[in-house]
Amino acid sequence: MRNLDPLETRKIGQRRRKRLLLLIIIPFCLWAGLTWYDQEAALAEKRQDMIKVAQSLDQVKLENEELTYQVNRLHDTEYIAEIARRDYHLSKPGEVIFITPE
Repeated sequence: MRNLDPLETRKIGQRRRKRLLLLIIIPFCLWAGLTWYDQEAALAEKRQDMIKVAQSLDQVKLENEELTYQVNRLHDTEYIAEIARRDYHLSKPGEVIFITPE
């Protein structure tokens, strides 16, 4: 083995430390990048699901409002009488119903 001066020995040690550091940092950066990519893909999918659920929620709210309106109308006796005349062909006393073909 040849004798190296202290400056060269220090440089060799620095190179080894740099290589070791790179061997640790590069795999860690690759792992972090892949993890970030996978999480972004999962988040994008969840965002799409959230948009679909929000749209269906809006539809359900509209349907709920319509059904609530119909329930409130069913508490009205005039509306019930209208339904009875229209669907069941009932009439008031003295009233004559004429059914015409459509």
